[in-house]
Amino acid sequence: MMRGPVVVAAVLLGLILPSEEVAAAHATKRIIFADGRLWLLSHSGRLSTLGLGERSATDESTPVPVLDMCARQGKPLIVTCQGKRCESFAVWRRSDATWSIESTVKIDGDNIVAMACSEEATTLLTSLRAIQMQRGKTRSGGQGWRLSNRIPVPIVTAVHAQGDAVFIGLDAGEWGGGLLRIDLISGRTTTVGGKDPGELCGAVLDPACDPVNAIAPAPWNTGCVVAAVGLSHLGTHGRLVEICGSRLRPIGGITVPSGSHGRRAVDSEAFYGLARSGNLLWAAGLTSLYRVDENSTKPVPLPALKTVAGLGISFDIPGLVVVVRSAHGGMAVGGGGVPDLLPR
Repeated sequence: MMRGPVVVAAVLLGLILPSEEVAAAHATKRIIFADGRLWLLSHSGRLSTLGLGERSATDESTPVPVLDMCARQGKPLIVTCQGKRCESFAVWRRSDATWSIESTVKIDGDNIVAMACSEEATTLLTSLRAIQMQRGKTRSGGQGWRLSNRIPVPIVTAVHAQGDAVFIGLDAGEWGGGLLRIDLISGRTTTVGGKDPGELCGAVLDPACDPVNAIAPAPWNTGCVVAAVGLSHLGTHGRLVEICGSRLRPIGGITVPSGSHGRRAVDSEAFYGLARSGNLLWAAGLTSLYRVDENSTKPVPLPALKTVAGLGISFDIPGLVVVVRSAHGGMAVGGGGVPDLLPR
């Protein structure tokens, strides 16, 4: 029996889930793909896993509640609080069904905001700083990175570390959000992009207008990243932006056709998900999935989804897992749902 139907990703799917499953999807804080399985982290710190063809998630025992997680070199990593009074953050790596501590860092009055992994390093974004651990060495920067003078205060939607930089995507709904860059060498935090003095919201990336919902490395340009901009409020607007140092470049903007889902012809696609899988970049918008290259953005049909544990899941696209749940908790999508894109 379908009770209190809630539309999840209605634009993309028309998929209606039972209220119990919707509640489970809302409770999911982070989803990654590692060790050939999906790993689901709840806001309460509970970890579970789900494999291809399985009908329900399996609880995963962890030493203590998990604060966040990411995948590095195909393995899941988690961060926890260690000590009776939470004296340090500990990063655990799972291998051969066993969790072991890989690194620790002393807590300095801060809390975990997000965790990110690259092939070489693990990065923790806290309420005060960014901390990166690589080959037994630890460095930090970005002290005071939070935009406490902004109202509403943006939430963090994405963290991506590349080289000596940590990028932070921010969402303040109709008030924008933008992208921050923390330089781990100088320790400085800067805003990427800025306002075009000649036109309202005319810049390629304007923190006053553009929520940034996802960040991924650009497959075609080593050292560059791509940011997904998307807002659904009295229409939609968005774009994909390549960032190479101080150079910003939009990639293949998509105009939503007249009458599409009740939107105006002047609307542009709002982007919410990004994932690099091998030499491909995939993007998720409100109306479609997209295969992205250096100069174009091509729509791809959404694969058929199977509903498991309150999530719509597909393994049909090679190198990618598509997972549809409730929105990331930000203000940019007005309560709608969009896919998580997970490389595998």
